[in-house]
Amino acid sequence: MRKGGAGLRGAASASALLLPSSEDSGAGGEPSKECPILVAVRVRPRNEKELASGDPPCVRVLSRSHLCISKNEGVNQYLNSQRGRVNDYEFDVVFDETATQAEVYQRSTQPRVASVLDGYSLTVFAYGATGSGKTHSMFVLTLPLLLYCGTAQVYNDRLYDLLSPGDGAPLRIREDARRGVTEVAGLTRRRVSSAAEALECISEGNHNRRVGSTAHNSVSSRSHAILQVHVRSDGVQECSAVMSLVDLAGSERAGAAAKDRQRLTEASHINQSLLALGNCINALSGEGDAQCQAKYRDSKLTHLLKGSLEGHCSVVMIVAVAPCSGTYEDSHNALKYANRAKEIRVKSPSKRRVDVEM
Repeated sequence: MRKGGAGLRGAASASALLLPSSEDSGAGGEPSKECPILVAVRVRPRNEKELASGDPPCVRVLSRSHLCISKNEGVNQYLNSQRGRVNDYEFDVVFDETATQAEVYQRSTQPRVASVLDGYSLTVFAYGATGSGKTHSMFVLTLPLLLYCGTAQVYNDRLYDLLSPGDGAPLRIREDARRGVTEVAGLTRRRVSSAAEALECISEGNHNRRVGSTAHNSVSSRSHAILQVHVRSDGVQECSAVMSLVDLAGSERAGAAAKDRQRLTEASHINQSLLALGNCINALSGEGDAQCQAKYRDSKLTHLLKGSLEGHCSVVMIVAVAPCSGTYEDSHNALKYANRAKEIRVKSPSKRRVDVEM
């Protein structure tokens, strides 16, 4: 029987060039016993439309961990909510408009990738308003040892397979108490042997993902996408870990973003599932018994991510925000969401040894 991560690392020689050493990445072996969620915020550059309109920026990066967001006071504004204000926030990592994809990966996710090869699971969220750059930020990740990939979407609170759409029938969520995992029953998993093959799975999944035109984005994602990379060692008794990349659909005001009834229905389901995720975050950031009150079954998204938030894996949240005053409310709401997520305390992650059932 192989112990701990030795089985995974022993099988990972083919991916050694993809994964930096712990000396380079700063990731020293196993996660700490009380491992908080890492929250990173990325401010995207202004696009051509914003530059042409002259819309001034409202978000300013002050340092590698601080930023502020300001609201200008307009004319004849009398309510407190309409008055100008400046809010300062501190996060684990903050990226300004000049940050490269490699820099985002190296400072947010790379330090925790090494733990996957030691048998610990990792979940990475991308959150933000529609058009803030979430999906773009998710492609910063260089995956380590890749064995089995599966990708699904949560559309209108139903789960669908993105690699084998078939007849479009929704899938069920299954909880395995023996292994302590929550997974999608019948989800297609493809064996891959390189990062290029994994990227093909991502590309195919994105091609089958629901998108649509809204008032904010002509190609807006209308579903939450979840890519899962199952890492397993050889042998009868297995050391197993899962890397989950979660591209959340953009938070938005349904009435402002919707162009027709279908978009309004989609926006309603998106906001309901994000609210359920927010409620779970609020519960998990509480003390004592409050953490036991997280209602994962309020949405398919939170039900599927139950294991990711209960302490079976390390968690990274990358929050994307738009820089301009015209999107102040959406950007500020995303920052408040991220600020609350900082309080989550992920309890000691557990290594998983399970029999292969492929």
